[in-house]
Order: sequence, then structure tokens, then C-alpha cells
Amino acid sequence: MLLPHTYDIVWSLVIGVIVGLVFYRYVLPKFQAVLDERTATIEGGIAQAEKAQEEAAEALKEYHQQLAEARAAAAKTREEARAEGTAIIAELRTKAQD
Repeated sequence: MLLPHTYDIVWSLVIGVIVGLVFYRYVLPKFQAVLDERTATIEGGIAQAEKAQEEAAEALKEYHQQLAEARAAAAKTREEARAEGTAIIAELRTKAQD
């Protein structure tokens, strides 16, 4: 037959159990530690990215506010210049008519 002898099966099982215990006792915790470290690193990176995104959104909001203020100031300056120009033209017309 093709079946091995009983002592071969028994010793193979004993060696398999020993290798399994060594793996479970020493190798598996090291893998778990590496995976936990990677998880912590990734979560930290995600938290930093979220914080940076919030800061960028806040900076963009502030930029839009400053842009609106600058546009309002420019419009006010243009209106003042137009009013002053209209006053100068009216004054010059009055002088020209005199």
C-alpha cells in the first residue's frame, strides 16, 4: 500500500505540533506587532491628512473673505474716483462757462 508506517505518521504529527506551537508562540506575535504598528502609522497619517484638509478649507474660506473685502474696497475706490471725476468735470464746465 501507499500508506506510511504508523511511526512516520506519529512523528510527523509531533513535528507539526511543535512547529505550530513555535509559530503560534514566537512568530505570530511579531507579525501582529508589525501589523499593529502599520495600523497605527496609517491611522496617524489619516488623522494628519484630515487636519491638513480642515486647515486648507479654513484658509480657503479666509482667502475668499479677503478677496470679497478687496473687491468691495476696489468698488468703493472706483465709485469715489467716478464721483470725484464728475465733480471735477462739473467744476471745469462751470469755469469754462464763466
